[in-house]
Amino acid sequence: MSKKHHHNKYEDTPEYLDPVCKMKISEKTAIDLHNHNGQTYYFCSTDCKSLFAENPESYLPKKKF
Repeated sequence: MSKKHHHNKYEDTPEYLDPVCKMKISEKTAIDLHNHNGQTYYFCSTDCKSLFAENPESYLPKKKF
């Protein structure tokens, strides 16, 4: 008897962390995105994207000198 392997439709999609709420999402499940300083950020909701767009630096890791 063989086992059936069920594939998650998002299995091969990279995961990203919403910088505002820290939820793990993929490109396919992201509700919105925003480009900042040449990098694309993915968001679980338009609310998280709006908060980030107002003040991105408050949600990004602090740079070490």
